[in-house]
Amino acid sequence: MSNSFVMYPTIDENLFDLMGITLNNVKFFFLNEEGEIEIDDIERENMSYQIVSTLTGYSPQKNELIIEVELEITDVRHLFGEEGVTNAFGVLGIALHWYSVSSSQRGSCKIHEIHPMDKKVLVNYRKKINASEFRGVVDFNFSIYLESMKPNFLDEFYCNTPGTIFGQFLPFKLIFDGRGSMFPITVESRPNAPLWRVLMEFGDICNETFTSEYLQICLNSAHPQFQIINEGLSIKKSPLLIEIISSALVIIVDEIKSDQNDWENILSGNYQEGSIAAAIHYFLTTFEWDVSSLNKLSYSIRNTLNEKIGR
Repeated sequence: MSNSFVMYPTIDENLFDLMGITLNNVKFFFLNEEGEIEIDDIERENMSYQIVSTLTGYSPQKNELIIEVELEITDVRHLFGEEGVTNAFGVLGIALHWYSVSSSQRGSCKIHEIHPMDKKVLVNYRKKINASEFRGVVDFNFSIYLESMKPNFLDEFYCNTPGTIFGQFLPFKLIFDGRGSMFPITVESRPNAPLWRVLMEFGDICNETFTSEYLQICLNSAHPQFQIINEGLSIKKSPLLIEIISSALVIIVDEIKSDQNDWENILSGNYQEGSIAAAIHYFLTTFEWDVSSLNKLSYSIRNTLNEKIGR
């Protein structure tokens, strides 16, 4: 076993506090034929963001997604000089990094430069994600690194190698699908058809993902009552949509429960993370749904949704 020692200054907790780094806003938009539409149905827990649903028709498989962030550093002067990570002739950069184990992807991009004469930094940055680029969970964080150093002012005390990262901070997660999602919802136009339907196209719930590829609620935009659930484009403003999702979940759980092998795999935890079985197990154990009868299952699901979303 070998030990690695960093021989140059880095951003420690004390320097981080002196700089005053905050992530003020995180917003999400998607693109369709009508342009750019903000997604307002976002579950936020600590620094994890889950797109619950959008009645405007967002689908990770079909639409580009835009993440908009505002990063603020109230005093960057602490980064330069004797107490900093570079001398007065260095230029620092801020980068955004991302990686996703479930998507087998990672990457980074430069979003801003910090110069010795700067006092405060306010960065507004937009990251575009292509349709079907990610699935599951994507982890993001920021870093400060050495962008450049003037050749005539190299300093042995500091790192002089461009690209060297001095510190990473403000991690956050974006969850595209999996157990955090209450239900995949899409919108279609079917004149003279009911307001909604459930599509179940799964064959192996222990491996197939809890996404619209395998099961979904399809809302019918051609139905006269669609405007009631579409008003405000928010699940929190639509009691009818909550009832639709509740009914759909009852149908899904009852269908899956009818297969004894699938149900035993769910109860025993014999499934892949992010799968349909994992999502159902999460719902059952987290919200303690009563599956002893259809009536009790329906009541417990509606009670969960009213407590989690509707109030």
